[in-house]
Amino acid sequence: MSPTEPMGDELPQVHEAVLDEDRIDDLFRDVAHAGQLLEVVLKGGAESRAGDPDPGAQLTAARAALRERRVFGVQLRYLHGGTEWWDTLIAVPGGARLVRIDRGKLIASQTESA
Repeated sequence: MSPTEPMGDELPQVHEAVLDEDRIDDLFRDVAHAGQLLEVVLKGGAESRAGDPDPGAQLTAARAALRERRVFGVQLRYLHGGTEWWDTLIAVPGGARLVRIDRGKLIASQTESA
């Protein structure tokens, strides 16, 4: 994944990559087993949030919706290694474009610029 340099010091780095279907499966598996899921947001579907209160079921439903193109994107919000990450996956042919941001650094940059 390649970082996109921030414009000045006010914004945290954004990491971007294009993932094939196998790598998307790996990401969902990693979040399920190594992270603490906070929220799943569906982009462009009938619901804005994955409805099941069980994190594993939310991930499974979101992965299926993205794979079957019932949504154009999914945002995974989770904790890993003491950091809150927001991974946004947007469907592209053959997989998804991943945009990852450290939410804590984003909040800090917004606070500093206010």
